Amino acid sequence: AAIILAANFLKRCYHAMSTPNNAITVPSPATYCAVFASESAYQHAVDNVILQLEDQLERAFQLDAPFDYESQSGILTIDCGAGGKIIINRQAPLQELWVAARSGGFHFRKAEDGWRDTRSHELLEALLGRVLTEQSGVELALSL
Repeated sequence: AAIILAANFLKRCYHAMSTPNNAITVPSPATYCAVFASESAYQHAVDNVILQLEDQLERAFQLDAPFDYESQSGILTIDCGAGGKIIINRQAPLQELWVAARSGGFHFRKAEDGWRDTRSHELLEALLGRVLTEQSGVELALSL
């Protein structure tokens, strides 16, 4: 099963790097697809990201940021009150992090320079800062 998942993942990476006329392009470093050596390596990386986010959200909350957060069973939920919720969860079979916000759903895959959105290639911390600002009205610079 792991070999099939890896093969499907590499096929998606190949597809993401091809152009409409099927000519192969050399991807920028941000678009390289990273595959974790094991499920535990992936879980450890995601746990680390969630802990870093929790630390930064806690500091912002202590400074009276207008949102609250909760982490349960590997899902981080940020409640922006009337602005709605932002949900960050892991997708282990795909080795991705998913973010659900009012502006849409985003899928992040590990790249050499951080977690990047599979469509826009935006860094996770940039996207989260943007949607937190949109939904809570408070500008928050995150770093991972």
